[in-house]
Amino acid sequence: MNKRALLPLAIVVLLAVGGMVVISSAQDKPGMSPSSPRLQGAVTQPSNPPSEFMGRAFHGPSLETIQRKLGITDEQKEQMRALTAGFQDRTRKTRTDLMSLRDEKKTMFLSGKSISRN
Repeated sequence: MNKRALLPLAIVVLLAVGGMVVISSAQDKPGMSPSSPRLQGAVTQPSNPPSEFMGRAFHGPSLETIQRKLGITDEQKEQMRALTAGFQDRTRKTRTDLMSLRDEKKTMFLSGKSISRN
């Protein structure tokens, strides 16, 4: 057998054996079926997460919760608002240009024109 073909073949065999070991060890656990979310790669969520982690749409703790835990003062909150507003002002032109380029790309795509990269 060719030496070049031996390395990829060995990698494929190791991956296959490793996958079978993982699946068989998961099936040995009580309450685990092959169709369970853990075997399918899904992340399970706790049934009742603590209320402090219940941000908007369950995406994590809200900014208010984080600020409360860190002990952020009202003055620091105002500084954060000012920094955010300044950033929004400084980046407005770039964001507008980006949105117009996305619109142009979408229009070209829908009209069937190809996009060339110069």
